[in-house]
Amino acid sequence: MTTARSKIFLLVLLAALAAVAGCDWFRDSPETRAKFYLETLVREPDNRERLDELATPAGSESVLAGLGTQLAVDYLRARQRQGMALDFAVTAAQRTDPSHRSVRVAAATYPSGVRTDRDSRVRFEVTLELSEQNGWRVTRVSAE
Repeated sequence: MTTARSKIFLLVLLAALAAVAGCDWFRDSPETRAKFYLETLVREPDNRERLDELATPAGSESVLAGLGTQLAVDYLRARQRQGMALDFAVTAAQRTDPSHRSVRVAAATYPSGVRTDRDSRVRFEVTLELSEQNGWRVTRVSAE
């Protein structure tokens, strides 16, 4: 009985360690960085330190491509203030060359946090560049 419990405990411990290691391994992927940047830009626009850490050139507004993109971000911020649940998801990723990626992220809003067929999706194209010292950094965001 004791050996069965110790084996189960060992398996659970190994599974937990694998999950934690896996999260660290994928944390710096371009897809994760693109999604995290948009989430931070919409949910925490005053978190300049985090936004500067994720984008080149530093700052949130400097990487936004045009008025349409700024309006899309403002729309999502307004929906969040109205109590809508926001869901960010990577929908596609493309490798342009070893040091550049293009990632599509869709942001959906759900009234009262309930998913319905009538949700509003805002799609973004996020361009990232690999920096030797800083990892993947967002260089441009445009609304589609």
